[in-house]
Amino acid sequence: LGLTGQLLAADPDYAQGAYPPGAGPRRTLKKLRLEMTRRLFTREHLAATFPDSFAVDRHLEADADAFAAGFDANCYAQLCAAYACADLAESLPKITAPVLLVAGSSDTVAPPARVRDTYHVLTAAGVKARYYELQHDGGHGALLADEAALIGPMSEFLSRL
Repeated sequence: LGLTGQLLAADPDYAQGAYPPGAGPRRTLKKLRLEMTRRLFTREHLAATFPDSFAVDRHLEADADAFAAGFDANCYAQLCAAYACADLAESLPKITAPVLLVAGSSDTVAPPARVRDTYHVLTAAGVKARYYELQHDGGHGALLADEAALIGPMSEFLSRL
């Protein structure tokens, strides 16, 4: 199941994956969510969004609590393993729709160099793709939530269809 599955399995509440509905390794799910959320947003973005570090912590804790209460640990482990092991190279030539790739300069989840590599792999496979890198200091999550920053690249991309 990969690293996420191993971390969940190490939690005594995991019960070898046979926990009752609504139960399971919530503490570990919460910890994993907190770690991921902290990777999604830069410290600068969080500091600009919330009045103080206590408010940041409260927000992140509430988000992680909600995630742990509403997401099944087995499902999360499977999704993470599938994402980590996905190799779509054989499927790329089957893509017939144009593809838009947008990278944010401060993104540590999908760094610009990695997104550029994906662009090159797609175009080498014959896919019509466009790549944009936006100067953005909020991280992965903030870029995805910043509709104004995405309007330009999306409008240009759609106008070329």
